Amino acid sequence: MKDNRYFHTAVEYYRNARHILKETPIELGAFYQSRKNVQKAAGLCFLALDNAVKGYLVKKGLDEKNLPETWDGLKFTLLKHFSHNGRFRKELEIAYRLVHLSLYYRGETRVILVKEGFDKAKTIIENLSKAKV
Repeated sequence: MKDNRYFHTAVEYYRNARHILKETPIELGAFYQSRKNVQKAAGLCFLALDNAVKGYLVKKGLDEKNLPETWDGLKFTLLKHFSHNGRFRKELEIAYRLVHLSLYYRGETRVILVKEGFDKAKTIIENLSKAKV
């Protein structure tokens, strides 16, 4: 099944991102020492989210060739097809803002933000992979 490939890739990217963070020293218990490593891990984490969304949409019956190419397009399509409540929408937005914008683009290295972003991403990936269609 094609959707399994997406979910498998999502889990693989997420694990690789966590491994990078695990290997990155933390200073003063509050900041990762390597901005580059955090950005690399955040990039992989975002790709994990992206693949989980695509996996769910394909599982839902959307043709792979017709998947939106942008994150906003994927998010809009997901929220249209995924049975969710307002909390899921907020969690998805928080995960995106933390992982993609704060950690990846802005290079944020605070451990507390990394942990929150990665935890939210993991929950979303798990929810999408287990969701019934």
